[in-house]
Amino acid sequence: MTARKAGNHRNLSPGETRAVRRTLGNNIRRLRRRRHYTMEDLSHIVGIHVTFLGHIELGTKSPSIFTLVRLARALEVTPASLFRHIR
Repeated sequence: MTARKAGNHRNLSPGETRAVRRTLGNNIRRLRRRRHYTMEDLSHIVGIHVTFLGHIELGTKSPSIFTLVRLARALEVTPASLFRHIR
């Protein structure tokens, strides 16, 4: 038996999941470049491996909510701004 989620939420399709990851990664990359940070700079500030940051930016890995908050703080933006253009 599978667990049900509360409310009217529906699961994302694999295509939607990829699109969300890709858009999130593009937003992080854009904000990183705007601050003139290298991937090494940002990964060091946030405390994650540069390879993991690369996967996040490419949309192949999903960061935890805590990593997203640390990324937003390092980029001096709100966590919500990382989700720009994601509906």
